[in-house]
Amino acid sequence: AGEESLFAQIVSRYSGCVWAVCSSYVRNPSECEDVAQEVFVQGYRRLDTLRNPRALGAWLCQLARRHSLMWLRGAARREHSLARYGETLPAPVPDSGSGARGELEEAVWDALHGLPELYREALLLRYAEGYSTEQAAAALGISAAALRKRTERARNLLRDALWERMTPALEKRRGDLEKMYAPVM
Repeated sequence: AGEESLFAQIVSRYSGCVWAVCSSYVRNPSECEDVAQEVFVQGYRRLDTLRNPRALGAWLCQLARRHSLMWLRGAARREHSLARYGETLPAPVPDSGSGARGELEEAVWDALHGLPELYREALLLRYAEGYSTEQAAAALGISAAALRKRTERARNLLRDALWERMTPALEKRRGDLEKMYAPVM
């Protein structure tokens, strides 16, 4: 009904959930913030279409999914247009630290973004945003049991993806150590 202070409370309460859903699609943090902000703008404009006020969190998450997918389609079109003219997009700059720790963080985020969306959303809500199982399930509009299953599958897929990436690095390190400590003849 135009009560902006009440809508500010909605934004405060659901910003983590919306960010988690958006960031499961949009990798760049500043672009993710733009998409999340657009979700709340559209949510404010379309609040009168919400049939069940108890489903507000799930409704906002659905808006976040739609807006993230629209952003991805737009990004793909922009990239395609630039490629036609022989231009290339700059590589994203990792937001993490430098050295091995930065590489590890980058590997984790790469593996996370390699997961199917429904698993990324569940993991980010539970572990990045700290939602309880019940809160995350309600936000996604699924049962707590379904959320637990999604997070279990996501952890397994993430573990496998990281192990695939770590194995060659560990083998290379072993080879480097063997060369370093090999007896000189």
